[in-house]
Order: sequence, then C-alpha cells, then structure tokens
Amino acid sequence: MVVAMAMRLRGGTVADVENFARLINEYHQQLRGEDLWQIDELASLLVSPSSDPVQFDRYLEVDGVAVGGLHTHSSAPYRKAALYLACPLGPNRLSYAQHLLDAGMRVLRGRTEIPANATVQIDVPAEDSELHELVRSLGFARANQVAIMEAELAGISTPEWPGGFHYSEFGADSDLRAGFAIVKTAFAGMPAWWHVEERDFVYMMRHDPTALPGLSLVALRHNEAAGIAVNFEDTTRKNTGLIGMFAVMPHMQGQGVGKALLAQSFQQFSKLGWTHARLATIYGYREGEPSIYRAAGMRPVHFNETFLRTLD
Repeated sequence: MVVAMAMRLRGGTVADVENFARLINEYHQQLRGEDLWQIDELASLLVSPSSDPVQFDRYLEVDGVAVGGLHTHSSAPYRKAALYLACPLGPNRLSYAQHLLDAGMRVLRGRTEIPANATVQIDVPAEDSELHELVRSLGFARANQVAIMEAELAGISTPEWPGGFHYSEFGADSDLRAGFAIVKTAFAGMPAWWHVEERDFVYMMRHDPTALPGLSLVALRHNEAAGIAVNFEDTTRKNTGLIGMFAVMPHMQGQGVGKALLAQSFQQFSKLGWTHARLATIYGYREGEPSIYRAAGMRPVHFNETFLRTLD
C-alpha cells in the first residue's frame, strides 16, 4: 500500500530556531559526528537586526514535521546574499533541498533592495557530493574551499609580541563599535561576497552566549589598532576555542603581529582549561594562508566548498 505524505512549504517563526538547530545538528552528526550550533548561539544568527525569520526563512514539513529548513540573509549594501540549508540525509533529502533552495532564491528575488547582480553564496560540506551536484544544477559554481583548522593546546608557546606591540581584551559594550571598525578595515580586502554589518556584529557579540567576556583580543601598536581576533567558545567540539574573525591591518602585516595574536588567543583558551582551538580559513585566498596557521600547529580537520551565483 502506498501512503501519501502531506508536504507543505511555510515561512519561519522565531520558535523555529529549535527546528533549525535540530535539523542542522542532525545533518552534521551524520557527516562529521558533531553538532554545529547551540540553540542560543544559533538564535543570534537567525533572529538578528537584519534577519526576519517570518519573511526570509522557509521550512518544509512532511505530515506536520519539519524535514528541512533554509535561512536566507542579506544586509546593506545588499551586494551579497547567503543561503543556509539544514536538510538531513534521507531518502527524499535532495528533493526537499531543491524545494527549499528554489524557495530561498524566490525570497531573495522578492526583496527589492537586493539587486539582480548580487552574489548568492552557499557553503556545502566537502563530504556531501550529492548536494554539490544539486547546487551546480541550480546555477551555482564552486568558488573556493574553506578549511576548518584545529590545534591542540598542550605545550603551547608563550606569545612573543614584536617591539611596540601589545594586546587588549575587548567585549564590553563600550568596545564593540571600536572592535567593528577594526574588523571593517582589516577585512576590507576580503572577497566581495564576504560582508558583516555593524548592527549584526554588535548584536552577535551581545547575544551569542559563546562570545565570552574577555575572550576576544585587539592587537595594538601604542594606541593604534593593528589587528583583531574575535573569539568564541566552539560548539562543535567540547573544551575548544573558536577564532571566528582573525585579521591584521594591511600596513601592519609582516611584523609578527598575526603570529603573536594567534598565540595569545591560544593562551586565552588554555586559561579556561580548553584543550583545542579551531578556526575557518579560505584556502589559497591570501598569500601565507594557511601557512601561518600550520606554523602554529593547526591542521585541517574538515573542508567546506563555497558555491556562488548571481541572483538574476
């Protein structure tokens, strides 16, 4: 006997943070044996000043149960948009994923503030070759590879700051806007599709429970900003620190600031009793990456593939 299933595509709600967390964590457990998000941490992404789950997110239900979710995101100046898919492996997974991705593209095209030539990005785990083929069939092309790198913190070296340089912790409300100014300047040379808005940065640092006070660092030369490490508690592996944003000002590079800032971040993690550090970096984007991380003892443990297409 064939049993008909009732399938429904619907908009999101604030309460769907739990559904998205369940779906994305199930998917990552299937692929990598680890969760990707905590619910409160995920909420700072899905329900932020530039994210409205009711308007911009979509969920696919079968017989009243969410089997897949899609978060879409774009913020001023709207040159870039991103799709975040949560669709666990299963018999109808690719069909569900296509429904959601098509719906997400319709959502983005329906936003008049996003131009037709905006870049749309989706990241797919390297292990998921079936999903690679699906996104290619939808007009996306592979742009680069992102490595998740990891280091053990046992026996880490003492940070050696070059002459005239030192570091300061930040995380208090009074530091957030200054911290964003460093991020904006230091990341100015990133690809056009990489973008973070100030209000989202401030919201994330205030509301993400993994952005622990005193964990993020600013490198300084006298009183001039030289670099930044925006650090978090990692949720994919226990007792691990995550370096979420890491950059040195272009005119300060080549002086050992990045090496010292990385080692100082490791030391901050070690003080909390954590045993590992992780970060994500684009392979081959900047000269010297990921060699600076390899020199610090970091090795790739996972890879994600970034796919891009224009919205029109």
